[in-house]
Amino acid sequence: MSELLAHSEQQKNSGKRAFSNQAFALGLLFGACLAMVLLLQQSPEVDLPQAHQNPELNESLSLIEDALQQINSDYIQEIPAKQLAEAALKGIFQELDHHSVYLNEASYKKLVKQTDGEFLGVGIDIEDRAGRMVIGNLQPNSPAAQIGLLIGDEVIAINGQDLAKVSYVEVLSLMGETSETVLSLKLLRKNNSFEVQLTRELIAIDSIKTIFIPHADALSDSSTKEHQTAQSGIAYVRISHFNEYTAKDLEEKLLGLSSEEESIYGLILDLRNNPGGLVDAAVEVADLFLEKGTIVSATGRASDADFKFRAKKHEIFADLPIVILINASTASAAEIVAAALKEQDRATLVGKTTYGKGLVQTIIPIQNGALKLTTARYYTPSGLSINERGVRPHITSADSDMVIAMSEINTSNQQTLPHYMAVKDPTLLRAWQFLNGKDMRNHIAMDAPNVQ
Repeated sequence: MSELLAHSEQQKNSGKRAFSNQAFALGLLFGACLAMVLLLQQSPEVDLPQAHQNPELNESLSLIEDALQQINSDYIQEIPAKQLAEAALKGIFQELDHHSVYLNEASYKKLVKQTDGEFLGVGIDIEDRAGRMVIGNLQPNSPAAQIGLLIGDEVIAINGQDLAKVSYVEVLSLMGETSETVLSLKLLRKNNSFEVQLTRELIAIDSIKTIFIPHADALSDSSTKEHQTAQSGIAYVRISHFNEYTAKDLEEKLLGLSSEEESIYGLILDLRNNPGGLVDAAVEVADLFLEKGTIVSATGRASDADFKFRAKKHEIFADLPIVILINASTASAAEIVAAALKEQDRATLVGKTTYGKGLVQTIIPIQNGALKLTTARYYTPSGLSINERGVRPHITSADSDMVIAMSEINTSNQQTLPHYMAVKDPTLLRAWQFLNGKDMRNHIAMDAPNVQ
């Protein structure tokens, strides 16, 4: 799912960004209060947090309480109190936006595992696109990736449950159930339906993959590498999502590519199909390539929803030419990085206009789960909101259904690598051409003023 995540005060001790007590109280109020009402264990004297001594809000809560009490006593069949409480929360969130959602305990634990670096699952994130449940992210080397599922595949049934009339929250619940080790999915791809059986595995999430692509001259002369004590080349880095280790891993891997044996003269940062992740991680990644200026700012009603992150003066990879690959599935935290480096003239963007998600969701733990609540709107360094607009590339390139595999880059004959890219990944080829100054006739003047 496309998301930009912050964290609540309860997670501060684990290194996450704290959220305001006011927002936490609101989540606690809806979750805990409704559950207590339904269990008929509510004390006649419940002290609400001072920030929420709001007569209009209290009156609305009284309305909800009256309705739920009536359902609890008179509905044709008895409904478990917890189930009613979760149904009430789902109804509230359906009136907000399609990014805000109530997470039950299983879904919340899965999300925490993903941001921490591992989770039990099949390797896909499902996104609600106008009522269609679509694979929005695919974890490399996961059970789903290994059998050939693709980003954009529509999930129409889970374990025999038709999703036509199922809410997004219920879909997350079905995906997060751990009682079943095998997950049965029915999918739709280009009007053709098919079914797959996937076994849940403990997936270690490595958000960074890197490959060293030798200099273009070496590609045209297979003997060059043998006669060089050191070779120069391009670092190709694919970031699948942003978790708390992304920036550190990226820095270590880029420094590792710049050794006595190898030096990098350009960087291709592939953010295609990256659905987002942690805001702090996106800021840290952008800061590796920026010496000064704003990276991202945000505004919201909560006490700490207004913030501005600026680059620090410790740019490690100064003057390293950068090309960023983007497409329509580049979202949220990935868009922060792309927009920051674009607007500060630090990178050239190649591909398609990004998804356009400029909203921040804060994870607010409550009893038996959490709220993923939209709390802020973020802005690019120039003050633009990309929400529902996206980040536009400097150079437009056709986005193919099939992106060249990292293994194909690594193991292909060096002389034929450009041909591999031309057939399987034209966007990557354009980036490679740009950094090598080859075949630039189609580039617009503002991107390559000295190229004829």
